[in-house]
Amino acid sequence: WLLEDESTNLITQSELFSDASWVKEGGAIIELNTSTSPDGSINASYLKAPITTNNTVRISNTFSTTSSQTYLGSIFVKKDNIDYIRILSTGATASTLQAFYNVSNGTLGSAGTPSKATIEDFGNGWYRLGLIIDAVNSNSVATFRIQLAKTDGAVISNFDGTEKNIIWGAQLEQQSYATSYIPTSGATSTRLRDLATDSGNSTL
Repeated sequence: WLLEDESTNLITQSELFSDASWVKEGGAIIELNTSTSPDGSINASYLKAPITTNNTVRISNTFSTTSSQTYLGSIFVKKDNIDYIRILSTGATASTLQAFYNVSNGTLGSAGTPSKATIEDFGNGWYRLGLIIDAVNSNSVATFRIQLAKTDGAVISNFDGTEKNIIWGAQLEQQSYATSYIPTSGATSTRLRDLATDSGNSTL
């Protein structure tokens, strides 16, 4: 049984990373529908680096925060040829919140704030990466960013134009844990609370 509370995915385009709502930084390149995602469809995308030196290659989405509320941003990632992904957030906290994830072996890096990070194995090389964001500020331009990183702690990297990883299913929720994936296509989407009735077990 998986009974979940109501939750809303605040990301308006959870799979279409080429959309303008995802800002491409450092020349980040998106190639759509290149790989099979955890839902069994060929709808996962490459996040690729161009030829660049000492740069941050990433995609970024903005969202509004309310002070003293907790948010969790998550994304599914599968390694192609880069070992690490960096997830970071600015605007919600006084300083940059970040964590590094090893998508080669499914472990958290030591750099950043691993205590605010989660990683879950979804099989077939896929991991769901999460970052807990405890908002201090009420801010309309907080960011959720997904970045290619060559090593643990690599804020900037050199790229030769061949580096890439596979991404799918971005989600941002106003709560401290990730719920089941809620796909979106042009607007936020809410999954209603699950209820079990006539279960024959009052504790359930």
